[in-house]
Amino acid sequence: MFLKKTELGEVSGCHTRKGQVEWLCNSGVKFFVAKDGWPRVHEQEFLSNGKKAEEPNFAALRASVG
Repeated sequence: MFLKKTELGEVSGCHTRKGQVEWLCNSGVKFFVAKDGWPRVHEQEFLSNGKKAEEPNFAALRASVG
């Protein structure tokens, strides 16, 4: 099963094809671009192999608060 466009948009914060592709590349998630130009990501790939780019750097946040 593949993530829906809306699901990928919600997770990435990007709602355009270009934005989603860019986010996926930066996050290390394997995907392919379908004929319609939208990226396709298998659910299992997303859950198991992508970098956790969406997680904040809590150490940096604590340091900035002081």
